[in-house]
Amino acid sequence: MFIRCFVIPFLFLVLLYIITLEIAIKDNKIMLVGYNNNITYKGNTYHIQTEDSGASNPVIVTLLYSRGAIIASKKTGYSHIKDDPDYKEKVKKLMREQHRDMIKELLAGKCTEEVSEETPEKHEEEPKTKDQITRSLDDILLNYIIKRK
Repeated sequence: MFIRCFVIPFLFLVLLYIITLEIAIKDNKIMLVGYNNNITYKGNTYHIQTEDSGASNPVIVTLLYSRGAIIASKKTGYSHIKDDPDYKEKVKKLMREQHRDMIKELLAGKCTEEVSEETPEKHEEEPKTKDQITRSLDDILLNYIIKRK
């Protein structure tokens, strides 16, 4: 009785899952694993998520969240490379670059309506002596992170 009620339906579900997975792999519908990061910037925590929609919908989507709300997004299509033999590596590289670019934009203040330290006005107002330094350690470190590549 136990075998008929529990084991057979379980085996059926496992078999169904395997068949579905094999079809998805054969049809190239498997999505690549994306990136997720929590970044703390000026006292606020932001979540950046980059994901692949799969070859059937060849789009890479990066979302920037603040307190559960989307505050910035970027989409990049890759239909022009989905038939390449090494498209998975190319898509992974595009995902990594798009995710990194969103982090850079966040740290530059572009997504938080702040003025970046890279603007010319900021350079003109920069203090000249140690007594005049008013930037916080956070600002100095963020500037360093943005400038390095």
